[in-house]
Amino acid sequence: MVPGLLFLCSASVMPERNTVRMHRMLLGRIQRNLRKYLPGRNPRSMPEKRMFARPFGILFVVTTAAMLTAPCRAAAQPSPASSMPVLYDDDGSLDGLVALLFMLADPEIDVRAVCISYGEAHPEMYATKLSGLMHSLNLGHIPVGFGRDTPLEGNNAFPSWLRDLSDSFWGMPTGPDSASNIHEAVELICRTLNNSARPVTVFVSGASTNIAEALRRDPGIAGRIGRVFMMGGAIRAPGNIDKLVPGADNRVAEWNIYVDPHAAAEVFASGLDIFLVPLDATNKVLFDRRDFHAWREHGTKMGEIAADRMEWSIDRRSAGKTYIWDLVAAAIMARSGEHSFEMLEVEVVTSKGALQGQIRVHPGARGIHSCVDPDVELIKKTVLEAFSGIPE
Repeated sequence: MVPGLLFLCSASVMPERNTVRMHRMLLGRIQRNLRKYLPGRNPRSMPEKRMFARPFGILFVVTTAAMLTAPCRAAAQPSPASSMPVLYDDDGSLDGLVALLFMLADPEIDVRAVCISYGEAHPEMYATKLSGLMHSLNLGHIPVGFGRDTPLEGNNAFPSWLRDLSDSFWGMPTGPDSASNIHEAVELICRTLNNSARPVTVFVSGASTNIAEALRRDPGIAGRIGRVFMMGGAIRAPGNIDKLVPGADNRVAEWNIYVDPHAAAEVFASGLDIFLVPLDATNKVLFDRRDFHAWREHGTKMGEIAADRMEWSIDRRSAGKTYIWDLVAAAIMARSGEHSFEMLEVEVVTSKGALQGQIRVHPGARGIHSCVDPDVELIKKTVLEAFSGIPE
């Protein structure tokens, strides 16, 4: 008998989010066990007659049908401790959207709230489009927040042409925008953290504006945050400001930090347990059409959307390969215990000039964990497993 197939059911109804998560986890276990019992075969692509030729074929059909049609009792639910509660805070970037789709597809990640910060997006406009997408995925129960459309200080900004692309929701037809379950980001962050029974992991893949403002409004939320995973900065790698603004004097900063350096400095100085994924790491991971084909082939809706958008992006730029910075950071967060981090004492340069936004090693400053040498194979495996609906 295939392990993981028999689960008791009763008439009690699980909440929608737990039901979907449970079905994903059960399907993943079935698929992994089929691989073990049928070595060298992909259960998704096996001809039906061959698939059911084995003695456990009938058991597979009956029990799988029962699992996916009957409401399961609480004992069959995944333990709340088995998934990581995450508050996602992005700036409306395309790579951030793909990172969000990855998190929504991964049954080991429990996305509690989605917030949009200042950066590539005009936050409120983008939030309504993102909320429409969430509703189309039957994930409208996850609240969406929008932050201010300016940095805490200064006037650093992404180029207008890039913000226009974000306003278009990266060329995606999403159906009607949705203003339901949309909130002011700082209020949503504070409420989500204060209402959680467990520490929440905060994922930041844009400017730190929303998180800095939330800490100003309610300093007590720091005690509710387990860890902060942040895509941003460059430790030893060159910056990327000049990649979007040719001829820029700044060659050391990365955009997520540069666009609101004062917010980043406040978050870094807050004492939170920060795990940084800088350009040093993300620039070592390239994706191409083979990756996107694999995401789509194995069949979750999130994988299909992610593949479509990334193919749209490389077609638009006539590129063969591409970076997906925020996705790399999200995959590292999902399997952080299997990646190496080094402790660094750093500060953020906030003064105007060619160094503004630089994350600079400074002995005596607060320490952060930085991943500069990621496991590229593990990252791609982690992403593919999530988009395939196969938990590890």
